[in-house]
Amino acid sequence: MSRLFGFRRVWPRNQTAVEPSIQYAALHLCLNGCYAKPNSIIAIHGLGTQSPRTWLAFENGNVDNRPQRSVNWLADDDMLPGYFPDSFIWTYDWDGDYCIDASVDTLMGQAQVFLRATKSEILGEQSTRPLLIIASCFGGIIAMKAVDIATRQSQFRCVLLSIVGIIFLASPLKGTGMKKALDWHILISTLMGKQVSDNLYRDLNARTYVLQDLVHFFTRCANGGWEPWYRIPLFCFYETKATQILKAVLGSWAKKIASGKRILVAYENATLDGVENEGLIANHVMMSKFRGRDDTNFQKVVIQLRKLIEDAPNLQAERSHDARFNVYSTLSSTVNPLFTGREEVIDRITHALREEDPGPGRRKVFVVVGEGGIGKSEICLHVAHKMQNDFWGIFWIDVSSRPMAESGYIAALAECKKTTRTLDEARKRLGRISEKWLLILDNADDVQIDYHAFLPPGKNGSVILTSRNPTCNHHQTVGLERITGLDDKHASELLFKAANVHKDDWSAESEDAARVAKLLFGHPLAIIQAGAYIKTFCRIREYPQIFQKRPQQQMAFELVQGQNRHANLHGAFEVSIEALEKFGPRNAQIARDLLGLLSMFHFTNLPLEIFESVSRGFQATSQHGQCLDDITPSMVSAMSPLFRVSNESDEYQNLREQAILTLESLALINIETQHGFKSLSMHPLVHLWVRNRFKSDSTERLDPRWLSAGTFLTLASRGTCRWVGWEIAMRPHLHSFLDLRPAIEICKEHQPTSAIVIFHCSRLLHQARDDNMVSSMLGVLFSIFDANQKSPTWELLPLYDLKAASDERCGLRSLAKELYEKIICLKEERLGNMNLDCLKSRHAMANTARGLGEVPMAISILEDVVQKRNCICHESDSDLLTSQQDLARVLLLEGEFERPITLLEHVVDVRSQNLPPTDLELLKSRHELARAYAKTPQGPQFECRCKDAIAILIDVAEHEQRSLAEDDSHRLSTLHGLAKTYTRMGQPKAAEPILLEILSIQNSVMDLPHPTRLATLHELGRVYRISGEADKAVEALKEVVQYRQRQIAGSPGHGALLPSQHELAEALFVAGDVEQARELAEHVYRQRQKLPQGHPDILASEEFLLKFA
Repeated sequence: MSRLFGFRRVWPRNQTAVEPSIQYAALHLCLNGCYAKPNSIIAIHGLGTQSPRTWLAFENGNVDNRPQRSVNWLADDDMLPGYFPDSFIWTYDWDGDYCIDASVDTLMGQAQVFLRATKSEILGEQSTRPLLIIASCFGGIIAMKAVDIATRQSQFRCVLLSIVGIIFLASPLKGTGMKKALDWHILISTLMGKQVSDNLYRDLNARTYVLQDLVHFFTRCANGGWEPWYRIPLFCFYETKATQILKAVLGSWAKKIASGKRILVAYENATLDGVENEGLIANHVMMSKFRGRDDTNFQKVVIQLRKLIEDAPNLQAERSHDARFNVYSTLSSTVNPLFTGREEVIDRITHALREEDPGPGRRKVFVVVGEGGIGKSEICLHVAHKMQNDFWGIFWIDVSSRPMAESGYIAALAECKKTTRTLDEARKRLGRISEKWLLILDNADDVQIDYHAFLPPGKNGSVILTSRNPTCNHHQTVGLERITGLDDKHASELLFKAANVHKDDWSAESEDAARVAKLLFGHPLAIIQAGAYIKTFCRIREYPQIFQKRPQQQMAFELVQGQNRHANLHGAFEVSIEALEKFGPRNAQIARDLLGLLSMFHFTNLPLEIFESVSRGFQATSQHGQCLDDITPSMVSAMSPLFRVSNESDEYQNLREQAILTLESLALINIETQHGFKSLSMHPLVHLWVRNRFKSDSTERLDPRWLSAGTFLTLASRGTCRWVGWEIAMRPHLHSFLDLRPAIEICKEHQPTSAIVIFHCSRLLHQARDDNMVSSMLGVLFSIFDANQKSPTWELLPLYDLKAASDERCGLRSLAKELYEKIICLKEERLGNMNLDCLKSRHAMANTARGLGEVPMAISILEDVVQKRNCICHESDSDLLTSQQDLARVLLLEGEFERPITLLEHVVDVRSQNLPPTDLELLKSRHELARAYAKTPQGPQFECRCKDAIAILIDVAEHEQRSLAEDDSHRLSTLHGLAKTYTRMGQPKAAEPILLEILSIQNSVMDLPHPTRLATLHELGRVYRISGEADKAVEALKEVVQYRQRQIAGSPGHGALLPSQHELAEALFVAGDVEQARELAEHVYRQRQKLPQGHPDILASEEFLLKFA
């Protein structure tokens, strides 16, 4: 009799039982007044066992003169049901065998099945109900993994919100020495001819990355690290008696050959840091077996279960309130403790966003206008914190420039676990989110920008827009606030706070404070500057006289709003700058150098860690200045000693840190912390004032500040491995810096220095995929050198390399290929065809040829590249492995199988020896290998290789879901490959839910004609056809064909269209539309005649046409 897996209800035994009694629910009212839902207790067994065997024991002795009986503590009336009669009690049976008909599934696979079953069978139509999990042995790892997956996949959020407690019974949460015994059992079973597998338990070794990462994330999640409002009460029971090892693993017969005993899951492996625990007087086998109601171990478990059940209503009430709101936020700032007044303004904005009706089909947009530094951003920050429980997500985006807006939008969507690359893509995706969200667009000051283009499409969500530009008021739909200076009372209070005056002294100094406040027109930013100076250098009454002695620099602003007010604001800044001299000439110079540097970049979030990267980059860089890849001596000399490395580097590091603290104390810069990383920011007005104050007077020479900042960026990129993580954050700084570049004539005069700076920044932007800006800067560089973009020269070869890569990225593949051919000729002429740089260019040209559909050329080039790299590189060289992997990919396109599989197996083997299992390069290689296995033609190896492909893809998907966003293209590609492999193995029903899940994600983030979405829809149509659902198949495939015909008009033989037309023909045939199927199949066959003879696609068409004979 075959074994049944899944849930089995053991209490109440009446399978038609309705919900438990209302009396029980009435005892557990939720905090919001709703009745608590009855709980379900789920028991998960361990490795190599099953239910009910795991939970069965025998009574101790002769009880009440009746025969000894077996005790199932989960199901017997006088055991757990006697204590919790109104609970549903379930056992969950899974395939934990590893020796007899062993499962080839992995940890992730079992956890995914558990989550799907829990969602459909236990929760059903209820979004949530209290779930308590009792996990025995390896069942605890499945429970941990299920929680891990549920935090990353929104479809299982309902399960996550339902879990109100987990009790672990001797679970090897941190691994176990039992793995060696299991390996021994596997060996014996193999010799006996049994089907075996170590897939389930291979991660029990405490030193594996998988288990360490899982335990770390699970513990953090259970204690509020995933979301502050979410926690899971946990309790760990551990064994205190030794177990006879071989008997536990092999059975009672093993006692005859060995008698060794040991604790199988020791205390340190069965417990979690910071989680309550207790020992049971039992060996490993008896940890899940209790001999009766009076069993001391059983009573200990009941006590902990009762605590969890009693706490469940309160826990779920907290979640039901907080889980819907304040889920995601990109508020990088905390509320400023100096903030004063504005209560009525905050109340009006809050009321408008909650109560006002914007009209049918319109979004709520509130506009806040006022001059710079008047407090608009602080007001919005207070509104956001006040309304944080009104919204599912609150996103703060600086829109002072397009690059800054793009970075902000991408970061906001990343916070929601969604991947985007462009501003428009991110806007559209945010507009599609139906949850209640608030978007704050700050610094919408540029009169040349139409900020309507920065709003998400549609009517979802609410928006607050701040601007110095009064004409922005036309964006409002629910309200407008014009912010002016503070009144005397609040201005004086702000000055007292900023100057750190004790509250008891406020009344005595009120007149002096009022005089300063009036001098500064009640302008909050100017008052804060004054207070910062007063706190260190003078009394309040002395400040007006000091202020009058300072030079008043009149400055041009984009929006002129009262010259006297601005002059006094600038005067306050000037007082602070002059105060730097009081720290000594050396410290003052370093602080001024730092201000000058910051003024060359954008005013927000320059990573503080970047300064250390500059020092490391300085040490690792040559200073010859002979080509574009070098740093020139003039670049180095333009830099402040603050950023150089010398024997006094420790001293300079201390001076730099002191300068940062000094500038912060004078309110000229801010130190902010987000996601554990510190960054430097300036108020936009301070930033603009500093930029103009230190501006070079000469328009005929290179500004040393600009040159210093360019060198700073170049060295930073060379001195850190974190630049990849900084790419998006640094884009606004690169744009701001390049916008200040000198005129072409000055750049020409100062070759190669100016060009080297622009070139390095352009290469950084290329890494950040800012293709439009790269194209623009390439035009500037070619103008500086008066060079022909199509005729590379040796001196400018790095520039032409970047141009070819940029053309490839922008889809100009024919131009890129032509340029690569010329670059390769130059390199081979000078360096020889074995040079690594030359091979790198040949590899790039092969990828370009593949993109153009010239697969035979790509194969020829890559074969040559691989052969040469094999001669000069170690087998673990990353570039060599990438060449081998890319060669395998193009060979598969040509219909080869054995050679690409051999190549990919080698790549995976080498990378597995040198990289951790979570490394993205290794995961990509394993994914490619699985794809190759899955394409194996029907034959003796087909089934074996497809099973291998499924095992690999499941494991890759497990790692990717931990490190990638839910909608990440790599993750979706892995799931898509898994579904295709299931289909090839004749399991379309296993593929269908995976494809529907992918399509659901893609529908929320992509336009309907997106090629990736069409590929998923194509595969789903194929699954429907194989499953016999012909009408569904025809409907799906017709949509795919129609969109692809529009996309590739004029290319009837395009590779993406023909497979869909072929699949549609087969679906039409199954649906009974034979004539239309024949016509379409013949068209596909004619187009496929262009492929090489014997190509699998030609053979597939010929085989299908035989059905019409």
